[in-house]
Amino acid sequence: MDNHTKLIITGKDSTLIQVWNNSSCSRQDLRTNHEEADVIIIHHLTRIVSADSHVRIIYDDTDVFILLLHFYMRMNMSAHISMESMF
Repeated sequence: MDNHTKLIITGKDSTLIQVWNNSSCSRQDLRTNHEEADVIIIHHLTRIVSADSHVRIIYDDTDVFILLLHFYMRMNMSAHISMESMF
C-alpha cells in the first residue's frame, strides 16, 4: 500500500478502522448503527468520496451494486468507483 492509499475496514463493530501511512486509527466520523450491509456501504461511500477518489468496494452483492449506481448518478459523482467479488 502506498502513502496515498487509505484502507477502511468495516465489520461487526459500528466504528471503522482506517489504515494509512503505516498507522491505524478509529474513524468515529463514519460510525453507524445501521444493520444492513447494503445501507452501511453506501453510507460510508457518500461520506468519504471526493471528485479525485479511487474507491474499490470488495463485496459480492447485486443490491449493493444497484444502490451504488443509483447514488453515483443521483449525487453526480465523478470519482472512479469499482466493485469486485471477495472470491
